[in-house]
Amino acid sequence: MRGFFLPFSPSRDPAHDAVGRAAARLGRKLAGVDPFSLPVSDYSRRYLSDKLASLPQVMALYTHILSACLSATGKDPGELAVVDYGGGTGMLSLLAREAGARTVVYLDIYGLSCVDAASLAKSLDLSADHYVEGDVEALFSFLETSGLVPDVVASYDVIEHVYDILGFFRRLGDLPRETALVMASGANEANPLLRRRLSAIHRWVETEGQEARWGQKERDCKTAYLTERETILSAEFVRLGIDPQPPGLGELARRTRGLAGEDLCLAAARFLETGDLPEPPAHPTNTCDPHTGNWAENLLDPQDLVRVLREAGRPARVAPGLYGPGGRGAKDAAKRLANLFIRAAGSRALFAAPFYTVISPSG
Repeated sequence: MRGFFLPFSPSRDPAHDAVGRAAARLGRKLAGVDPFSLPVSDYSRRYLSDKLASLPQVMALYTHILSACLSATGKDPGELAVVDYGGGTGMLSLLAREAGARTVVYLDIYGLSCVDAASLAKSLDLSADHYVEGDVEALFSFLETSGLVPDVVASYDVIEHVYDILGFFRRLGDLPRETALVMASGANEANPLLRRRLSAIHRWVETEGQEARWGQKERDCKTAYLTERETILSAEFVRLGIDPQPPGLGELARRTRGLAGEDLCLAAARFLETGDLPEPPAHPTNTCDPHTGNWAENLLDPQDLVRVLREAGRPARVAPGLYGPGGRGAKDAAKRLANLFIRAAGSRALFAAPFYTVISPSG
């Protein structure tokens, strides 16, 4: 299995090659993991099982991201202090530790994931230095308390779920200039195949809802988001002492697609006071959980995130991701050709990429 988890095109940079070798070692360790023997939640068992089922692709992905961290900081793996933001099962933390990172901080808003990621890491003898529960404010609180200035804050499949994504990036802009950002997302709106598939998911959760299934996050809304918003708005009208089913309720529920929590209540109050209806998101299908604000794979323009970082005085750019190994024959050849094109065309190849990365280098 030597080299099985390495990227398609080996690097000539020793530091990046070291990440590839670490990914190969980590892949072999993970291949021997039985999620059902770990003291973790059903949610983490399901999530980890999905990753183990596509382990070569997962290792290639996180190799790409950690290599991007090296490029963004100009440092070797052993010099890195890395924050794995929204770490989930902790794959990036595990790889950073395996690669010899000097400090690894895992952070996730979901407390159960924090506990489970620590259990998985302990079973592999790859524990992070710190496990932090919370959002971006928890990150800043931890950094202030610990005195740590991380070299990089990195994530994958997080930014497409953040409720106030522009506010989130404005806050990241407050990080020290010595801290690079590498924020990757598989919700690549520029890729027409991904856009079509994710828009179908949007329509499904918005109008059909989800059946409860094993390993699902308990806090996730199972009801159709549109139906749930109408229920929340009706309850707010009752609280305000009026008819819970006023004329226009259905239209208000449709127009509040993309609002959650207190924002829904404010929309109800404005509707009663002025009759005004809010503008839904510009994207025709984007929608979020009306309780938590968790976007269902938010299809956004990453250049908006770059603009926010630049307004904060930070250099930033969008880089297309690469395809990992998988498939045989024509499928494998197509991925290799796509990667050659993406490497050659750079940001112009975003439409062909499986994910994108917003990168703000240190300095």
